[in-house]
Amino acid sequence: MVPERLPDINLLPQYERQTSYLFPIFIIFISITLIAYIFIGVSYVKTKSSVKKVDKIYAQLNEEVETLQLEVNQINDRDESLGQAVLFAENHVIPTSTFIVHLNDILPDKSFLREYTYENQIAEVIAHFEVLDSVASYTTALTVSEYIRDTKVDEIEAFMLTNEESTEDEVLFDTIPRYQTEFTLTINKHTLQEETDGDE
Repeated sequence: MVPERLPDINLLPQYERQTSYLFPIFIIFISITLIAYIFIGVSYVKTKSSVKKVDKIYAQLNEEVETLQLEVNQINDRDESLGQAVLFAENHVIPTSTFIVHLNDILPDKSFLREYTYENQIAEVIAHFEVLDSVASYTTALTVSEYIRDTKVDEIEAFMLTNEESTEDEVLFDTIPRYQTEFTLTINKHTLQEETDGDE
C-alpha cells in the first residue's frame, strides 16, 4: 500500500512586490518643472531681445524727432529771416525813378536837381534855383506833395556861376546869382508804392 502524499503547505506569508505609485508622479513633476524652466528661459531670452529691439527703435525715433525738430527750427529761422528781409525791403525800398521824376516835374523854371540820396525812407535833395522865390515855390510844392510826409529846408547858399566859354545868352544866365538849397524829405512810401503799382 502506497502511503498517501501529504500536500505541501507553505505556512510562510507570500510576499507580493507592489510597485510604488510615487515614482511616476515624481517623474511627471520633474518633467513639468523642467518644461516650466525651459519655457521661462526661452520667454526671458525672447523678451530681453524684444526689449533691446524696442529700445533701439525708440532711440532711432528720438534721433529722427530731434533731426526733424532741427529742420523745422531751421525752416522757421529762414522764414523769420525772409520775413524780416521782406519787411526791411518794404520799409526801405521805394521806386526811386518815379520819385525823382516827380521831384523834377515840380521844379520851377530855370531850376534843376543837383544831388539825390535816399536811405531809410529819408531823401536828401540838393537843388539849384535862380531866385529865392523859386526856392519858396519848390518848398511849397514839396510840402503839398502826396509822396512826401515832411519837408525840411536844411540850408540855402548863394553862389555865382561863371563860364567864360558860354554863349552870350548862357553867360547872362550863368552870371545871375543862384541859390543852392538842401532839403530833407520824409517819404510817404505807401502812397508812392500805390501810385507805382497803378501805373503798372
